[in-house]
Amino acid sequence: MNNMARLDQETEHTPTGWLRGDGEMATCIRSKDWSETPFGPLESWPHNLRITVNFCVGCNFPLVILWGPNHLQIYNDAYRQMCGSNHPRFLGEEFSECWPSAWPTLRESFSRALQGETCFVPDQQIAVERDGRQVSAFYHYSCSPLPDESGTINGIICSTVEREHQAKNSPALQEEAALNQPPQTNPSAEFRSLIALLVGSLEKTLADPDHTLTLAHRDRLELVYANSLRLLDLTNTFFQFAQAKSMGQTATFPSGESVPLTTDFSRDSTAGQAEDRFRRLVDTTPALIWMSGPDKKTIWFNKTWLDFIGLSMDAALSNCWTKNIHPDDFAAAEEIYLSAFNARKNYSMEYRLRRHDGIYRWVLENGAPSYAPDGTFIGYIGSCVDFTEQKNHEAALKDADLRKDEFLAMLAHELRNPLAPIRTALEVLERYSPSIPLLANSRAIIIRQVEHLSHLVDDLLDVSRITSGRISLKLDRVELSSVINQALEACRPFIHAKHQELTVTIPAAPVYLTADPIRLVQIITNLLSNASKFSNNGGKIQLTVEVHKDTVRLKVKDDGIGIPAGILPRVFDLFTQAPGSLDRSQGGLGIGLTLVKKLVELHGGTIKASSEGNKAGSEFLVVFPLIKSTSRMKNTPTPEPSHVSSPRKILVVDDKVDGAKSLAMLLTMQGHQVQTAHDGPTALQTIKTFHPDIVLLDIGLPGMSGYEVAAQLQDDPERENMLLVALTGYGQPEDRLRSSEAGFDSHLVKPASPQALASIIALSSQKHPAKDTI
Repeated sequence: MNNMARLDQETEHTPTGWLRGDGEMATCIRSKDWSETPFGPLESWPHNLRITVNFCVGCNFPLVILWGPNHLQIYNDAYRQMCGSNHPRFLGEEFSECWPSAWPTLRESFSRALQGETCFVPDQQIAVERDGRQVSAFYHYSCSPLPDESGTINGIICSTVEREHQAKNSPALQEEAALNQPPQTNPSAEFRSLIALLVGSLEKTLADPDHTLTLAHRDRLELVYANSLRLLDLTNTFFQFAQAKSMGQTATFPSGESVPLTTDFSRDSTAGQAEDRFRRLVDTTPALIWMSGPDKKTIWFNKTWLDFIGLSMDAALSNCWTKNIHPDDFAAAEEIYLSAFNARKNYSMEYRLRRHDGIYRWVLENGAPSYAPDGTFIGYIGSCVDFTEQKNHEAALKDADLRKDEFLAMLAHELRNPLAPIRTALEVLERYSPSIPLLANSRAIIIRQVEHLSHLVDDLLDVSRITSGRISLKLDRVELSSVINQALEACRPFIHAKHQELTVTIPAAPVYLTADPIRLVQIITNLLSNASKFSNNGGKIQLTVEVHKDTVRLKVKDDGIGIPAGILPRVFDLFTQAPGSLDRSQGGLGIGLTLVKKLVELHGGTIKASSEGNKAGSEFLVVFPLIKSTSRMKNTPTPEPSHVSSPRKILVVDDKVDGAKSLAMLLTMQGHQVQTAHDGPTALQTIKTFHPDIVLLDIGLPGMSGYEVAAQLQDDPERENMLLVALTGYGQPEDRLRSSEAGFDSHLVKPASPQALASIIALSSQKHPAKDTI
């Protein structure tokens, strides 16, 4: 009798007795009427499907079986969580009908798996239901063929791991919870735990987006995965021993022999031979496997482990192997192991282990408690996987990410520096010739482009920080109409320039949100700007706000070029742009909508794009949670800066001569007394002789930086009556924090708007009245 056929002998003689387990999905599969489905009645299912279903429902990490050419679904409890309220409707249905968003990408991989190929699909976006809402999540799919006794492949089995699997509630980690439970009555129960650990470790390693595997490593790890199915088959043999022995029956082994299970097994018996074969299989796996007893001491290593550290079994069991742990990692590794052991919990940790050649390698270790058939705790079982290449690659990625951030910050600084004198020169031009129409039109065009460039720089930096999780919101109670007015103020120049019609409809009663007002303005501004860009001259744009139950719905609709059907599912992806003609070159970098989506989600909201296609316009619907009660909340007062200020003595310090001169010219025209300096030492000397009220100080000065100038001014008597303002191209939150810690009173980012400069001057006038020397 072949291995797969043995399953029937270990179950009760009932039509559905072959299906073990009392979990939700096992119960659901047994109770479902399959007779009218392509599967047929449950008792008629083929042996390989029965074995796979038992394996699937017994695992605690998400698995789905796709049976037949139409990929009909059978899944376990962990995968059922992805289905949400669509369960049990999804059970037995075609994958393409249940997951239409994922089907176009996964279809080819499923077809390859049906041809006998093991496939891995990373970062598959799929719409899942969470907390009653449809949200997008990213999963890694690993697909393996399911051959029957003759080798014919009738289906595939897929494991899924959510991309952010390190999160506490991630499906990729949920499989470890199974190992906390005592196993079923089984003399080789520890090997069942071992299989679960192997599969779990492999899934995490193969699916981790930060771990790039070489072809050789992937082949080795996929070999382990294939062997784990063979291990499962042998485990079923031992499970058969336990059940048959308790009933006084006879068991059939892989060799075809029948052995009475009342017999005492020895190493020479068929059972001993099977267990020896099992251990040989474990010794051939690339994973490092170990077992410990209830006294915390290790009692066994597989051959792979011993070969790795270059010790004999006796030497390793004498605890000599612990000397191979890197000294810097030993204390933390010991603490994690002992804490988990005492609490009888699963654990996972990383540490460096010295190989036989003296080289330290990074290993990922997973351990879980092991139990005897009667539920008695008998120690721990664990596996280690060498992931040094992945660890080095992760470090290289972090280093590259750091260099990328540094580059973007420097790029922003360098881009903002030339924008500052352009903006200032335009203000000067406005004061000299405000009534000349040609100059006024030219000035308006240039200002719009300068502001557009400034927004592009800000968006580029913001999307980098948001996608890497380095941004936080400053939440407050916000009245939505005031935010919309600020966004409209920013967008009207663009809309008016194209003679577009903007209609705004908002509720008469105030609408309050818990939001970051600056980021909320950014969301609305980007949506309106996007609508204007992709609408023709004279086009129509609608901004509508509605209150629906406990939510606020903000809709931006235009009659522009629309969104092609092929682009619509990816419209919020980074750098996505629809193909178009040269007249759409103003479309930007393809980061605005990505930024909007990330900011909306940070506020606990959702955003959806819709379009009927080419030239049919587009619509973006943003939904935010509504503040239900405002009786105990108070509005944060917004101070109105005074625009009436007395003349000031102002020192402009900037190594960019054009920037310093143009700003000095504008401030002089406003009635202030202004001097300039282009380096730190000159600035310090000028402060002693000029006694300025305000110092507009660039940070990126040659030789002596602005931070160093600020530090030297800390103990200067002049500092008490002086407003020190950073005027710089560096505008990240960490830059603002550093300037504050260095002693600056305020931080302005180039090109500073006239309103921002006016506020600074007004603040100086309020704190320190004009000096007699002016």
